[in-house]
Amino acid sequence: MMKSGLFLFVTFGVFSSMQLLALGQESGSMVVGGTPSVSVLRGRDGRDGPRGRDGRDGVQGTVGLRGSPGMNGPPGTTGAPGPKSGGVVYTRWGKTTCRVGANLVYAGVMAGSHHRAVGGGTTRLCMPNNPDYILPFINGVQSYSPLYNVEYQDTVRNHGHDIPCAVCVVPTKDLVLMVPGKSSCPAGFTREYYGYLMSEKVLEEAHKRSTFECVDKDLESVHGSSHAQYPGLFGHVEAVCNALACPPYNNYKEINCAMCTM
Repeated sequence: MMKSGLFLFVTFGVFSSMQLLALGQESGSMVVGGTPSVSVLRGRDGRDGPRGRDGRDGVQGTVGLRGSPGMNGPPGTTGAPGPKSGGVVYTRWGKTTCRVGANLVYAGVMAGSHHRAVGGGTTRLCMPNNPDYILPFINGVQSYSPLYNVEYQDTVRNHGHDIPCAVCVVPTKDLVLMVPGKSSCPAGFTREYYGYLMSEKVLEEAHKRSTFECVDKDLESVHGSSHAQYPGLFGHVEAVCNALACPPYNNYKEINCAMCTM
């Protein structure tokens, strides 16, 4: 008991009454009758410890029921048109060039069967100026289907001269249309060229029929060509009033034509 009392005496002897009062206020101790009671002083909060490791993943739950489909969203905007592929090909009779916007495939000369021949072809061909001969052939003249030049006959110009041609392609178009009797094209079409409607000239019953073709209004001729004895003969197509209505057609007036694409 004496040791315990001595300890308290020494302790109180170290601190003055004012210091004990202040300490008691800091620590929240009570002062009774002017004498501070003994209490343990509160220290400062310690620093936070290091963060603990993340816990392990839990067990995956069961898959829930599939929900009902949502409402359709509004339609998106129309995208820009992609590059166009393909194109159309036509033959420009009477010329060796194509219009601006069309690409020249090759240039050549019009050819076909003899105008008096019974056999042969009815169509006219645009024969290229640089033919190939790489396949086996038979020597000699067989005359199975002779091919001749086609020349203008009694036309507005270049009478007796061979007819040139140009094969043209328009990569941005899908349709090609030759309109007889018109110099313009229907709405929505682009005019490639226009001119005169022509076909094999009718001289006698033995003359061979041919397809109708649209020859450019500024018809040219093959350079250096002249009238031949056995060619195809291409002339103007004219309306006959006792067959076609006049008006609107005129008797024996040259028919126009237009080559159109879309």
